[in-house]
Amino acid sequence: MAAYYCGQKVFDVMQYGAMADGKTGSTQMDFPLDRLICPFDSAFSDAWKVACEFNELASLAIPQETFFLGPVIFRGPCYNNVSLSVQIQETLKAPSSLNNFTSVDWLEFSHLDKLVVDGGGILNGQGAEAWNLTTCPG
Repeated sequence: MAAYYCGQKVFDVMQYGAMADGKTGSTQMDFPLDRLICPFDSAFSDAWKVACEFNELASLAIPQETFFLGPVIFRGPCYNNVSLSVQIQETLKAPSSLNNFTSVDWLEFSHLDKLVVDGGGILNGQGAEAWNLTTCPG
């Protein structure tokens, strides 16, 4: 399910079932807590898990599409302590309702050394939409 590019095996989230319409996310909750916390899209979970456990250089590819993605933690360490390269080529879009968040973070990468995130994509946190839906305690 993966191709090679520049010496890295590429794991494309589309090949793991990611929906690229900018509004659909999977609500499947059976994700590996030791590698990824992602209640919105098991495709990202599946692709991350396989890429992180791959025994050579690997890259997680998020292709030129718009993906709706809820709060997520991409967690290592990965195989042989070699972190992945993450290629965001278009847009990751956050939910506008903060009710979907169990913490203050939308995207978090943890326990990863020398992580590279590139691809020229956009992280759309939907700030303007979310601000109108926020009530602060106190």
